[in-house]
Amino acid sequence: MDAIVYILSRLWPPLCAVILTQVVAQKLIEIRKPRLEMIPEGCRPGSWRTLDGSSLSTYHMWRITVRHIKIPWYLAWLIRSRESALQCKADLAFSADIGRAPFTMQGRWANSPEISLISPTHQQERIIYPETIGIAYHSPQQLDCIVQFDGENVAYGWNNEAYAALGRTPGYQLQAGVYKVAVRLFGQNFQPISAKFDIKVAGNWNGTSLDAARI
Repeated sequence: MDAIVYILSRLWPPLCAVILTQVVAQKLIEIRKPRLEMIPEGCRPGSWRTLDGSSLSTYHMWRITVRHIKIPWYLAWLIRSRESALQCKADLAFSADIGRAPFTMQGRWANSPEISLISPTHQQERIIYPETIGIAYHSPQQLDCIVQFDGENVAYGWNNEAYAALGRTPGYQLQAGVYKVAVRLFGQNFQPISAKFDIKVAGNWNGTSLDAARI
């Protein structure tokens, strides 16, 4: 009996150390995995060129910023960043409580090449299969959502299809009113995430807004 107690007393400390090391290592691996969140970005002005190169009127754009959730401060000294989220793409599903506006569209990353600026032989392919993107820990990316051209009283869902429709994809039109958009983000090395946003389309861009959905 004394021998067993002696052996256990000698083995217990290194065994505990091994178990603790494994638990900590597994926790650090989990923390390093991509963890993303989506937040609405403020309105910003812009202009663009159609596929034939002619200029269109100016517009205002509303986007959604996709970024990594910050590592807890008490671990930041040990882990400086998360792994990049790879091959990210998104679907945006629009809906309305009243009236007609439900549609779903593929998302377009703001930093992806504009359709009008790439080779004509690849334009149709990029409209059907939008670019994916990687999201690094310190490099948030913006997802296009809606656009409203200055002087117009309707908005449009904005993605690569807009370049073949003079910026105004007929099936993605949003009349003045209140809408919701559910965004689903998925990719190669992280679990899909979803977020909902409230959209208000006003008679001009000054009153139009994109906000996190109220609970």
